[in-house]
Amino acid sequence: MMKNIYRNGIPLLMAVLLCSVAFTACEEFVETDLPVTETTADAVFNDKVTAEAALLENYVSLRDRVLTTGTIPGIGNLMGMYADESVNWQVGSIAENTFFTNALTPSDAAVQTLWNDSYKIIYQCNRVIDGVAQSDAFAKASKDQLTGEALFIRSFVHFYLLQLFGNIPYVTSTDYRINKTVAKTPVKDMYRLLAEDLVQAGTLLETAVAPVNTRPSKYAVDALLARLYLYAQQYDKALEYSSGVIAAGFSVDQPVEDTFLKGGKSIIWSLKPGVEGANTHEALIYIVTGATPTSRSLSENLVASFEQGDLRKELWIKKMGTENAPYYHAFKYREKVPSAATKEHSVLLRLEEMLMIRLEADLYLGNNAAALKGWNRIRERYGLNPFTELPTNWKKLLLDERRHEFFCELGHRFFDLKRTGTLEQEMLKAKPSWKKSFAKLPLPQAELMLNPNLLPQNEGY
Repeated sequence: MMKNIYRNGIPLLMAVLLCSVAFTACEEFVETDLPVTETTADAVFNDKVTAEAALLENYVSLRDRVLTTGTIPGIGNLMGMYADESVNWQVGSIAENTFFTNALTPSDAAVQTLWNDSYKIIYQCNRVIDGVAQSDAFAKASKDQLTGEALFIRSFVHFYLLQLFGNIPYVTSTDYRINKTVAKTPVKDMYRLLAEDLVQAGTLLETAVAPVNTRPSKYAVDALLARLYLYAQQYDKALEYSSGVIAAGFSVDQPVEDTFLKGGKSIIWSLKPGVEGANTHEALIYIVTGATPTSRSLSENLVASFEQGDLRKELWIKKMGTENAPYYHAFKYREKVPSAATKEHSVLLRLEEMLMIRLEADLYLGNNAAALKGWNRIRERYGLNPFTELPTNWKKLLLDERRHEFFCELGHRFFDLKRTGTLEQEMLKAKPSWKKSFAKLPLPQAELMLNPNLLPQNEGY
């Protein structure tokens, strides 16, 4: 259910004014059914600083609270537990243990929070889009950038919800009466609508000047379009958009261990910490110490799946424990404590994904020579011998390649297996109790009770 959002009795947009434009954290929002007043909306969107603050609160949420956050409730952690990347050692951590044991129910608080907080971001994006459109306070360039970024974030969040839940509402309104009764949109239609929004966002951001990598650019839009078209199996368009980003000046010509450093050459979009000197949430939760793991570790299945000499295993995975009882943790982000100056940002889009998308599109389109060249470029970067010809089992090997590239990053493993129809067979190897219905998370029961148009519940729940 979508409702208007208040904090401490203050309308959302006025509460946003209390948040720092520099990405400092705000308190949690609570909901009521009362509409935001037009006076408040006018006040916010008659000023560029406050309008920008309204937009930036979305990045705070994505970084600190929901969906792509590097904290425990983020999908990098939870979907890594849900699939076969991570092992949970905190039995008392209800959300993590429920995801790890695949015991989710429609009444789980973690599922409700994931749904609600994601749709809060979508609502805030819609408020920015509407408010900027109705305001005369901005020059065209500012209006284009704010609208383009809001369209991108709205599409980005919808895209992830689509992968997690299947058919979901496509919400573009700020009218709480409409949002209270919104129905689900089929996956095929969602891909079309999101592509249309992203194309528009790209047009608006094409000439906009934004801080390097820490705000979505035209290239971030095109990168998400490349991924969207790959998931939709429109390989010609996936090839077009990934190739465009690859040609844009990003680079993988850097040491593998520097990939996730602030200012890394391959970073297309990242989120910076709230204060200078802080580093990433990802380092805080993934780096573990001690003779035995107390929180989470990488699955033995994942660690054993790497080829001998793969630099991703050597540099992005750290062995801990004892010689007789080792365990492993992700080591992509290395700065667990604050530093004099921030060293790492949370990476959401990077060039390596575009290389993988172009490779997959070439393979499915039968561009074998280009695919072989592209794949060997990837393999040689990580210290692996090049292929002399395309392997006959390239579909399996490509999934392995993506697994080794994107482990513990934003649920890539789960989504890759799901979109290729291999989720059940792969999960049964790691989790014998896996069920076909686990391909989708349950829709929150509270939302179904409030809005019957969201029925039916996902199969199996």
